[in-house]
Amino acid sequence: MPYPTLPATLSTGIVSIYGAGDSVSVVSGLVPTPGFYFGPINQVSIYSAYNIGDSVMFPESAISSRVLYLNDPYTLVKESEIVLIELAL
Repeated sequence: MPYPTLPATLSTGIVSIYGAGDSVSVVSGLVPTPGFYFGPINQVSIYSAYNIGDSVMFPESAISSRVLYLNDPYTLVKESEIVLIELAL
């Protein structure tokens, strides 16, 4: 895993995205409408439907919080609002 996980257990329904979210996908090149972001999942809760490493698109409204850990930004996202998982090309 390229980035450290947060020193916490995530609540059910929350995933951690490394970074603040990108306006353009780095996996497929998709460009969403304003207010949507892409990011790689780096930590999941115990019953998550998502996997570490999934690149997902999420709306700004899905953001629960943004935190810094070891000077790296992380975005905590409600997984029920994730719009899609990108497929590697």
